[in-house]
Amino acid sequence: MDLPKIDQTLPLFIPDGVESFIYKSGDSFYVLTSALVQPIIRVFPSLLIRGEVWMIQRGNTIIEIESGKEKTLNCVKKECLESQDLQFVTVKDNVMPIISKRDMFLYNGEHFSTFKRRVNISYLHRKDKTVVFTNNNEYFFDNVTDVGITRAGVSLIREGYTELITPLGDKIIRKIEGKIAFINSSDVIYQDKENRIWLNDNLLGFCNSNFDILAKGHGWVVGLCGTSARYYFHGNWIELANNVDGLKSDASENFIGLVTLNESKIFDLDLRQRYSIIGGTLGIGSRKMVLIAKNKLFILDIGEFYKIRINVNKEENLISLTYPSGYSIKKNDLLATTCKITHDGIVEENLEYLGHKSEEEIIVQSDIGEQKILLSFNRSPIEGQMTGIIYLAEGNGKAKSGRGNAVLVGEFILKQKVRSRLRLNITIADQTKSIDINDIKTTIRETFNIVYRNSDIFPVYYELTYQNRTISRGYSTSRVVIKNVPKMKRRIKINRGHVLVDIERAEDELFIWDTVRVRPTYKQPINFIQQYSEKNLLNNKISFYLDKNGTIKLKLGQFLKKLDVWIEGNYIHVIPHVTLDSIIQVYYATYVYTGLPEHIIFPLDPVYSKIIVKIFIGDVEIQKTFTIDSLKLCLKVALQTINELASKLKNIGLE
Repeated sequence: MDLPKIDQTLPLFIPDGVESFIYKSGDSFYVLTSALVQPIIRVFPSLLIRGEVWMIQRGNTIIEIESGKEKTLNCVKKECLESQDLQFVTVKDNVMPIISKRDMFLYNGEHFSTFKRRVNISYLHRKDKTVVFTNNNEYFFDNVTDVGITRAGVSLIREGYTELITPLGDKIIRKIEGKIAFINSSDVIYQDKENRIWLNDNLLGFCNSNFDILAKGHGWVVGLCGTSARYYFHGNWIELANNVDGLKSDASENFIGLVTLNESKIFDLDLRQRYSIIGGTLGIGSRKMVLIAKNKLFILDIGEFYKIRINVNKEENLISLTYPSGYSIKKNDLLATTCKITHDGIVEENLEYLGHKSEEEIIVQSDIGEQKILLSFNRSPIEGQMTGIIYLAEGNGKAKSGRGNAVLVGEFILKQKVRSRLRLNITIADQTKSIDINDIKTTIRETFNIVYRNSDIFPVYYELTYQNRTISRGYSTSRVVIKNVPKMKRRIKINRGHVLVDIERAEDELFIWDTVRVRPTYKQPINFIQQYSEKNLLNNKISFYLDKNGTIKLKLGQFLKKLDVWIEGNYIHVIPHVTLDSIIQVYYATYVYTGLPEHIIFPLDPVYSKIIVKIFIGDVEIQKTFTIDSLKLCLKVALQTINELASKLKNIGLE
């Protein structure tokens, strides 16, 4: 099916619960509604709104709407307060109540047997008097035998002639007796009291319900008998659709638009359905169409038929789509857009399928409707193969890039070329690293931390993703190669002002091994006294004085208040709470930290259960040792690792 071109989408407010239809006057389209008061709204050839006040009936109250704000107006007349069923009309800007009492209707003290309303036209009727309300006016008529309302207006049938009041308040008289459904300077189509349908003096057919006209051309008529839409052509009636809303539907010399509850079907005059869009209020011209729905006005070009063009390269899972601007593609996340160009109102979009299904549905959609398209593929899923070696530094070796003691060196090879940008997640020992995949072959050089191992083979899990959606998963095994400390070493000396840092470094292409020594730059004798004095207060319960021999006497409570220790994954976290702002060293396993007190992270090694903290003040070294429950920590880590390993195996189909 074709797609209509969307020329414009504009906001258009019509209050909820208000009926509307589009009245065509020459080349202009106007919106008429069932509101008591409304702005003047022209929607074609351009949108023009004069005024902003709406007045609608809601239950037995009047609601005034201006600039989005509502105000309730109540009828305080005695008869209004006593009535449970009120209707309102407007006459000369005054809101007038019509009160229902039993089978009668009371207006201005007079009783009528009938009251009916259709959009902006209402009427009261009894044998000797009829009152018509439209366009903020009231019209009085005598000797009316019957009344009927169509899209053309309200027909007042008398003996020998019928007077028509149009929706804009014009009066037209014809020497026929019937409800006028269509009228121009030369033709009139009407329904008589025997339910016969006449075009001037020619009988067109019969309708046992209310008859109305959407459009008339040379030799053809698009009519409505109740909710049944029918097309008349040279003596024959063809039924087009049922359950049609006659107010919202419309037709022209080239197109027919029929609106049901949720859908608008657009036909050409060969009765071929061209479009299916959302339900709304239609106004159809020779080429352009307006649609009012969802508080929006859509101006559509239905004279140019746009087809969705699809080209699928099944071997490479590539799709090329062409569709009119104003639409977008709703699709699976694994249908990746590789290119999108808009030119002269046409969108060309190229997609690449990264999934594994043989079929995928896409939807070309806009505010006015959508089309579903099923795409089929015949290629295997996008998968890859990983190879590599894990290099592990012995002792206290650290990787030159990143934090860790191991480096995975290898490559990831896709089985086929992919144009989209993918991500590869690599997991080793509960640590995950992500890299971009831009080609069939990708070099891998990622740092990890391996604390313990029981084999020279390590599992490496990988996951290929596109925008956080998994494409494929797998795992490989990598050999572990131990990198020994090189014999060649060099010395690095750093003067930090109050301390000298002496580093003995060995390194290769992947790792460095450092042995760090720290010594103060000055010699000042210091004695520590385990008492606290308010004199010469430094901070946090530390004070000092200089004795006669030039020795600094420090009085303090406790230089290391506490040590926070916990584990996350395969790392142990240490935070020393020190009362002195001085250089410290923290030792754990084969690792050492030198610097100011801060949050320190070491690789977890279950063999070691002690943490040593040293504080350097002048030429004095203060040391304290802490013992941790290494067994409990290791069991906790082991249990966590087992659970996560089981989860990964389950994800790739191994349980």
